[in-house]
Amino acid sequence: MAVVAGDIRRSYLELAAEVRAIASHLKRFGVGPGDRVAFHGRNDPSAPSTLFAAAAIGAVWVPIHPARPEDEVVQILEDAEAAFLIRAEPGSDPPTDVPTIDLAELALLPDRGDTPPPRDVDPANLVILAYTSGTTGAPKGVMLSEANVLWNVIQMLAVCAFGPRDVSLAATPFTRMGGLGVTVLPTLFAGGAIAIPEAVDGPGVLETIEREGVTVLFANPGLLEAVVRSPRWAAAVLSSVRTGVVGGGLVPTPLLRAYLDRGVNLRHGYGLTEAAPVVSMLEESDASTHADTVGRPLPFVEVRATRADGSVSAPGELGEWWIRGPNVTAGYWRHPSVRDADGWFPTGDIGTIDEDGYLTILDRASSAMRIGDASVYPATIERALYGLPGIADAAAVGLDGRIVVAIVGSDDGQPRTKEVSETLSAVLGPLAQTSEIEWVGSIPRNAAGKVLRAELREWLEQHSRP
Repeated sequence: MAVVAGDIRRSYLELAAEVRAIASHLKRFGVGPGDRVAFHGRNDPSAPSTLFAAAAIGAVWVPIHPARPEDEVVQILEDAEAAFLIRAEPGSDPPTDVPTIDLAELALLPDRGDTPPPRDVDPANLVILAYTSGTTGAPKGVMLSEANVLWNVIQMLAVCAFGPRDVSLAATPFTRMGGLGVTVLPTLFAGGAIAIPEAVDGPGVLETIEREGVTVLFANPGLLEAVVRSPRWAAAVLSSVRTGVVGGGLVPTPLLRAYLDRGVNLRHGYGLTEAAPVVSMLEESDASTHADTVGRPLPFVEVRATRADGSVSAPGELGEWWIRGPNVTAGYWRHPSVRDADGWFPTGDIGTIDEDGYLTILDRASSAMRIGDASVYPATIERALYGLPGIADAAAVGLDGRIVVAIVGSDDGQPRTKEVSETLSAVLGPLAQTSEIEWVGSIPRNAAGKVLRAELREWLEQHSRP
């Protein structure tokens, strides 16, 4: 088996036939080497076939997250100059002149046995054009080459030991590089199976783990938290899981501990689209001893922390992370390269690197809140508030020289304002005097689950106390 999803069972033989059929259809439509083929939709069992089919004829796969607003979808199609759009999102019909076909129709095309002819593949050939989430501006297309994607797979094979007997959870969207590069592509490369939950929620994930005997768990913190909150959590059988990976957002220690207590070593990792996507990961043996870090760089990746003047930060000193390695992008589509002369790429993330090489991430550099002469990072506050009674979600922004903490109350308890205030005092010290709390109905987030701080700030400007 290559792909399992509910009652669907697709073998590697069937996967290969589907790839041939899709590749043949794309060729008959005039799609050729270098053309961009967009895929817009959820984790359909046929979604990986569209990537492999595009690659088989030398085309470039452009994944578009299903939760992106319609105007962003159109913007990406136009920026990429897509030659073809494969639509797998029910009810989606973006206003575009790009030739479009529904995935359900495409997947039913007969396999004529038209195996794409062998082609010479240059490691620098573009294979995926993955657009950023656009939290700080318009989405940019990250150019990922054959070498970038393959090196990420090789390094993940090395650190997670994927094999043909593995069954990896495929709950994270394929249209994000995390959903592809962390477990899905390495598993398929090794001949294992990927298991797509019918429902991407706590009960749905637990049901998939138990029914399919999932051995490799990967999800973002929000979904892993939903799994823990599921009524089935206490009685769920998790003995099949041999390793787990978490990344893509704030990962509080209590969440890691909840899985460790059930015998699942969640390995905290760090990555970004521009690295296809993995940069660092905890070893199994470090899962409990270095749970507050994102591990050490993968075998062929280098990471350094730099000061504002470009000099290298001392061990344990805060700095912006720059990365270099064979999995790191050469740059953005239609944008000048941001790599320096030595090939180092600025991530825009702030963190520390200790004497043993362990990375501890703090936040995005652009998220810093200037309060007087001090810089405060929202993640510091949000991490401290995680797990407090009555809080379902929280985010902090700087507003007119003060820190405003937006909090969403949970349904299972009343928020305790006094406890929140005490937590802010402990985290912020004297700066707590410049902070205030606003109870809100929701926190605006983008398709990747990241806080839209500009949108939140704009709302708070209109509704918070002066």
